[in-house]
Amino acid sequence: MFSKSFTFIRTKYISIMNSFIRSFFSLPLTVALFLTSPEVLCQTYVNDDLSKSPQSDFWPSGKKMALSLTFDDARLSQIDTGIPLLDKYGAKATFYISPGNMLKKAEEWKKAALNGHDIGNHSVLHPCSGNFEWSRGRALEDYSVARMRSELDSANRLIESIFGIRPVSFAYPCGQTFVGRGAGVQSYVPVIASMFESGRGWLNEAPNDPYYCDLAQLNASELDGKSFDQVLQLIETARANGHWLILAGHEMNDEGRQTSLLLTIEEICRYASDTANGIWMDNIHNVASYVVQKRIEESVSAHRKGIITIKARPGAKITVEQLRHEFWFGCAISNGLGSGRMEENDLINYKEKFLQNFNSAVTENAVKWGSMEPRKGEVDYSVIDGILKWTEENDIPIRGHNLFWGIPQFVQPWVKELNDDDLRLTLQNRAETVTSRYKGRFVEYDLNNEMIHGNYYKDRLGPGITKLMAEWACKGDPDAKLWLNDYDILTGNRLADYMAHIRKLLKQGVPVAGIGVQGHLHGETFDRSQLKMALDSLAVFNLPLRVTEFNMPGQRSKYYREKIQVMSPQEEELKAKELTDYYRICFAHPAVDGILMWGFWAGANWIPVSSLYNRDWSPTKSAQAYQDLIFSEWWTKGSGVAGEDGTFSLPAFYGKYRITVNRTAKEVDLKKAEGKLIVDFANKRK
Repeated sequence: MFSKSFTFIRTKYISIMNSFIRSFFSLPLTVALFLTSPEVLCQTYVNDDLSKSPQSDFWPSGKKMALSLTFDDARLSQIDTGIPLLDKYGAKATFYISPGNMLKKAEEWKKAALNGHDIGNHSVLHPCSGNFEWSRGRALEDYSVARMRSELDSANRLIESIFGIRPVSFAYPCGQTFVGRGAGVQSYVPVIASMFESGRGWLNEAPNDPYYCDLAQLNASELDGKSFDQVLQLIETARANGHWLILAGHEMNDEGRQTSLLLTIEEICRYASDTANGIWMDNIHNVASYVVQKRIEESVSAHRKGIITIKARPGAKITVEQLRHEFWFGCAISNGLGSGRMEENDLINYKEKFLQNFNSAVTENAVKWGSMEPRKGEVDYSVIDGILKWTEENDIPIRGHNLFWGIPQFVQPWVKELNDDDLRLTLQNRAETVTSRYKGRFVEYDLNNEMIHGNYYKDRLGPGITKLMAEWACKGDPDAKLWLNDYDILTGNRLADYMAHIRKLLKQGVPVAGIGVQGHLHGETFDRSQLKMALDSLAVFNLPLRVTEFNMPGQRSKYYREKIQVMSPQEEELKAKELTDYYRICFAHPAVDGILMWGFWAGANWIPVSSLYNRDWSPTKSAQAYQDLIFSEWWTKGSGVAGEDGTFSLPAFYGKYRITVNRTAKEVDLKKAEGKLIVDFANKRK
């Protein structure tokens, strides 16, 4: 009886579930059965198919896993007994410090930081749920996201004032990641992602998969009170899967509550130092930085490389030399190049250095309507003509910036004086004339610049004017590619507005060929996670993306705000790192087709210190860092001998190549759209 009733209830339940799933997810009955099976409902942290999961080639120097020791609250025992033990074995740990305890032994903590230990942020007040009575005065239920951000910023400032370094690692007090209560609960994980390289949890059950884990929510297992044998089980699980095990503790002593035992710590250090065990033990910052870099490298290999196969006679000697990238590594061209008003020595250097560093270009001001026709009827094409003559002579593709710029302050006074009918006709004439005159010479145009920040033409003539602008431009050149371009997008500040704007234009039928995003609006540094998130978000439109205007440091930096013209050596080093990190993230993203600087020489750059070259043409540290990245790390050069089957293959960055076989050379293009290239030297007719 019971069996029949249970069968009836289960059948009825599955029927309801199937109806629900069909309605909302269009999934078949078999999926519902699968989802309700015990095997699926059970959690598992062990991967049965170890041939697929272990990251055997992920960790450096052939290591099989990563291991990080971390300790919270700046407990006195950490300084007195814990750090000396770690230093004995050269082990580097992460210490998430509470300011009150830290200040008791500030000098000792400074020494620990100088010795390679990672000093992390653990908040000022250590707020946890008010369910802990001791936390009622600082309960997370009473916090807001803004209050949390402010407190973490205060902790950062305090740590920086004492140690001279800004923390990049964070640990959630009590492992809790929320603020507020009930319907008002919010996660503050996004705050951590924007402020820190990593955020560590507490009392989690699994190590971290380096390919998948969210660095803002790293799992950590408890170290307090554990014997080495207990820890060894965690290590073996992590090693079997190629994962990153993070152990978290508090006191570092022989015994006591919330204490990581010194004997256990010492045995961990001994075990990890034995190279036969394949463990990379390091602090959170070093491992997290490596994970970020490794992910970028693998993404670059996956999205920026194809395969070149050369067919030749067996034993033939083959060389492969990259000549240029397909990806746009470009820069804005100053009007001085096209106008002839740049001093001769500067012009020579400008052209020479441009060709050494860039494969593509954008007009900085030459195409802007206000530059071409500041007074009605007086149109100057000479600067554009001069720039195009030079770019075409040097095979430099170029984008036209811009056909229109509707920010009211950039609309010429004479244009504003026109009545609506005359304004519409004047806009039509502008679009048709420029695209017709330069038909086929510009790869693309920015149609109407920075529309989400202001659009005088829409305000005057209505929301349909953008589509009309596009139609007029395409009438002048049916093959014209029309792009959008706006700022404060990659910071996240106006991302949602921009995406809504793009959707609206696409719905109107505006032929948007690509999405331009400016890279000006950061400060001395930039938010890595926000940049990637913005690129991920914009990629949903399945349109090519370009970072159209890039400066490092940016418009929100002290250099722009205070008109600072010189950097210290340390500031130059930071600039070089920020620049290359920005390029890495963009180059690794499959939706991005290019990145263009907005000036490379301090003599013609609106943020002079963001240049690769100083006013006297001496290179900055950023110039060398940029060149090492583009023309060394991301550059293919190889040689070899055709095998017995007469072929030679190698992975290569997409771009133009010179391939030489026994002194016979061919220039060919490896294109991303095709993914591979076969070059036949065996058949002399080809």
